[in-house]
Amino acid sequence: MQKEVVVAFSKEEYSLLHDNDCAAELEYLLSLVGARQPCDPSESHISPTRLFELARLNKVLPLLPARATELPDSCSDLQNTLARVTLATASMNHKGLLSGIDITRKLNERGIGHLHLKGPLQQIALYGHYHRKPSADTDILVRPHQRRAAAECLYAEGYRTLEPHNAFWWTRFLGEQHFRHPQTGAMIDLHHALRQPGLPLSHNLNIFFETATTMVVGDMRMPVPDAAGRVLLMSHALAKAFLAREPVLSTVIDIRQALNGLENETAALGQLAKTTRQDHVLGLALSVVAAFFPDTPGLGIAPHPFENIGKNSLQRMIATPWIAGLPWPRRRQILYELCGTQRARYRVENARFVASEVLRRSLDVKRHLAGSPR
Repeated sequence: MQKEVVVAFSKEEYSLLHDNDCAAELEYLLSLVGARQPCDPSESHISPTRLFELARLNKVLPLLPARATELPDSCSDLQNTLARVTLATASMNHKGLLSGIDITRKLNERGIGHLHLKGPLQQIALYGHYHRKPSADTDILVRPHQRRAAAECLYAEGYRTLEPHNAFWWTRFLGEQHFRHPQTGAMIDLHHALRQPGLPLSHNLNIFFETATTMVVGDMRMPVPDAAGRVLLMSHALAKAFLAREPVLSTVIDIRQALNGLENETAALGQLAKTTRQDHVLGLALSVVAAFFPDTPGLGIAPHPFENIGKNSLQRMIATPWIAGLPWPRRRQILYELCGTQRARYRVENARFVASEVLRRSLDVKRHLAGSPR
């Protein structure tokens, strides 16, 4: 039987790393966020190319020191590049924040309830500023019955859909639609569900709206998930990256920051995960975060799938998934574990995955044939 491999990033994305495990570079990055003891960078051979690429792929470039004197001795020449990255991140996120404010205003005028997911608002909630990592899109969640009305609102504001050839697949199997404004370049991801083929479906979506809170930006009250909802949504994002074998260290750091700020809401997080049937997804996220930060709070509120995967392997799967020989579970095993090893639920979710793949591939073939010379 052919070995099943799921890799979202192309080999070109990792070309500058040359299958390197980036051990010294990862140790240095983790020391910056308190997951390792402070190290003396002058005593380690840290490649500036590998450090930059490792941080870029994991979306943690802004965590690197801004001053050359604070960087590893071998990486001081990165100072100017990192300064440009910081400015570009701030500019991009500022534009996203402004477009998000404008969209909230328009959706409010039409009486369309919505939530802002991830992006600059989440960074403000976690860190007090929106320069933490680049955010190219504005992610908005609406109730399923208001999806069409929200899309019409975006069309009225000049936005147009992307990837029209497989828009039905995105809408049906991922519960989202992608929009771009041709003049401003602003990107909106309009979600009406939390779906990912290969992961168990989220239920009771309305609870995120019932428990939502607001953040005030300028004169606008922006609706966002509450603290528990924020953690669960980030856990879903981490599970997606785990399934696709994408580097996602930034999300691990964000979840840890969010967990530390839960205070008396830890029990509410566990209940929310059960209500939405995402308790094993939450458990995976907690296990991963604990692999980096052993003092992670709330470990007992969810089951822990993949207990046979060691801490060091989990760290590598998250930060350097391109390394050969990691003990990756097969796609079916991931789905089975995250379904709580419930066979009936697994069969339903696996059938949904198969249907998704059939449709996606058929749409790709149709597009290819349409573009072929006759």
